[in-house]
Amino acid sequence: MIQKIGIRNFKSIKEADVSITNLNLLMGLNGMGKSSFIQTLLLLKQSDKLEEKILDLNGIFAQIGQGRDALYQYAEEEKIVFEFIFNDSEHTKLSWNFLYQKDKEKLTAENGFAKDQMKLFRNETEKFQYITAERIGPKDIYEASGVVVADKKQLGLLGEYAAHYINVFGQEYEVAEKLRHSKAHSNNLLAQLNAWMKEISPGVSLNTRYVSGVNKVILDYQFDLVKDKTNPFR
Repeated sequence: MIQKIGIRNFKSIKEADVSITNLNLLMGLNGMGKSSFIQTLLLLKQSDKLEEKILDLNGIFAQIGQGRDALYQYAEEEKIVFEFIFNDSEHTKLSWNFLYQKDKEKLTAENGFAKDQMKLFRNETEKFQYITAERIGPKDIYEASGVVVADKKQLGLLGEYAAHYINVFGQEYEVAEKLRHSKAHSNNLLAQLNAWMKEISPGVSLNTRYVSGVNKVILDYQFDLVKDKTNPFR
């Protein structure tokens, strides 16, 4: 688990060191650095060539712009520093010093890390989902993406690929023991999701169907009757 995150000269943040726990709440006025702190994780997560010391300022999780948009306005040194400390047995520390290039959408780090150290970082950042405050509402048909869902295993910034995620991984993924509903007939994601939804709307269950011709996903609902179920509806 990530134990501490350090940031220097990034957007509105001159310097910050934040200890991380199981639940973290960021509070403050607009422009105080809450979004910038989260974007630190997102930038590193979306940078597929981070092992080659390349940071992508624009990708599927965050769009910063160019180097001039990433550097703290009053930086005394033209470097952006991201530092991560893990609570593994060796207390691994990864710190990147990205060189400022004002017109570039990719920044290059002065330093890199061994393959096993990067594997630890990748394993940790694969565990989280990021959904913005602005989320999509109910729809008749939902978007699908092989890259975002199958490869990146993400729900999408707006939750727009949630139906596709359920369709792909609903039968495959097992829910962590502490999050399981005791009345679910299985530990897989779909069964657990339906069990928890019944707490909100008794008798409900959802199903998904991938429409390959248009690369979309249909999500519909049914309700339990005494001896049967209702017809599916959207």
